[in-house]
Amino acid sequence: MKTDLWIIAWHDLSGDADRDTTKVALSAEDAVAAVGRILEGETVLEEIFDTEHGSFSPGEEQPAFAYLFGAEDPVATLTELQGELEQECENGKIVVSRTVSV
Repeated sequence: MKTDLWIIAWHDLSGDADRDTTKVALSAEDAVAAVGRILEGETVLEEIFDTEHGSFSPGEEQPAFAYLFGAEDPVATLTELQGELEQECENGKIVVSRTVSV
């Protein structure tokens, strides 16, 4: 019997290993809930590409959870996830991966 597993890892930028965390979820719904808890209060500084000058400039801060999934359904995104989904946030980096256990 195959089982999908989602591994959610948070790497804190402070360098304090006690602030790093790894969670394992048995469903996409549980993975979305874990990501939501980890990213609560986290923000992402959106970068805007200036085509005229060929450079990036800082944009507005966005809630990290909403930015990670954009307009996509989070459960569907994680159900169909191939490889890793990662995002750098204000205070760290989140990495979500899906694997199949036999």
